[in-house]
Amino acid sequence: MIPVEQALARITTALTPVANERVSLIEAAGRVLATAPVAGLDHPAADISAMDGYAVRHEDIDNTTATLPPLQCIGEVPAGVHNPNAIACGQCMRIFTGGVIPTGADTVIIQENTRAQGDQITHQGEAVRGQFIRRAAMDFATGDTPLRAGRRLTARDIALAAAMDCPQLRVFARPRVSILATGNELRQAGTAHKAPHKIPSANGPGLAAFIHQAGGIPRLLDIVPDTQTATQQALDQATREADLVVTSGGASKGDYDYLHTCLAPTEFWGVAMRPGKPSMFAYYKDVPVIALPGNPVSVLVTAQVLLAPALAKLAGEDAPPAEPLIARAGSALAEGGQRQTYLRATLAWEKGQPIATPVANQDSAALADLAKADALIIRPIDAPALATGTKVPILPLWGSSCFNFIHT
Repeated sequence: MIPVEQALARITTALTPVANERVSLIEAAGRVLATAPVAGLDHPAADISAMDGYAVRHEDIDNTTATLPPLQCIGEVPAGVHNPNAIACGQCMRIFTGGVIPTGADTVIIQENTRAQGDQITHQGEAVRGQFIRRAAMDFATGDTPLRAGRRLTARDIALAAAMDCPQLRVFARPRVSILATGNELRQAGTAHKAPHKIPSANGPGLAAFIHQAGGIPRLLDIVPDTQTATQQALDQATREADLVVTSGGASKGDYDYLHTCLAPTEFWGVAMRPGKPSMFAYYKDVPVIALPGNPVSVLVTAQVLLAPALAKLAGEDAPPAEPLIARAGSALAEGGQRQTYLRATLAWEKGQPIATPVANQDSAALADLAKADALIIRPIDAPALATGTKVPILPLWGSSCFNFIHT
């Protein structure tokens, strides 16, 4: 067995990003930026007003003077319209949010602090020179590159790209991932079954959903019987037009496990983690293969730890693997063993701190309790027993509400 960190490093070092393509802004959402776009304009393009009010010369409203005469309003500046007139001493111009500051003005006073009688405007209160003016290129300037390559694009990034006047972005393609679930005991969910020993395959749909959430394109193939011939034929099919193959089951070295012979030689077999020990990384016809255990909880936990970073690397993301967050244990934790253990846990918030409490059933086939979980409590090898309230590292689960909250 090799440590989790070493397994993860071998996978991510071996993988290279997939091809890139130019797509529309809407299609780019959730994808990883391949080339930093260049701003085609200043933002804002000119000095503009941040409020509805009046554009004035600050010296005309400097209330160090005992009595201030009214200002004469000589026009207005709506957003998107340029008024070529300039204001002179004693004059102002009605202006709206986004309106271009007229020549001669250096301050905007908000309408709530004014009184209008015809074209005579009286200012009430104080004003700081330059207030409520957004300066030209305050946000970014022509030629700037505020979005870096390797970044997974959010709605915020798409809005920024649009403001930069970029209708398209060059992004990495979504990784194509073939999924193989192996096992004589499996059948597709919802199919007629007469034999009580046949169980619905949870791993295939679970992995497909995980890969989709992580930004890949899943291709779920037929269930693979436990024979050498069937396993090899399935791998032949899975590696066609795939950037990665992910398997579940058949990765141990029992009499009915054939992946270790079909994938020999391997980059590694066996990881010092619980659940997930019989995990493997290899190549088949030059296509990388990540082989995961057969128990459904083991599959999804191992996918969280090993598969998610692999998908990020294929998708071109240059962010380092997520560092564990810190929570407080919601119950006492037993001492660790010879493998790094990932305890499924729910999260609650008390006084602004996350509290991670292990779910009742930690069995590697207990999907109902896994579905309740929000995060994994990481228990290192030979970790000491911990009392309730002790700080512990956690890894938020993909798709959980806490993952979405923390990672957006």
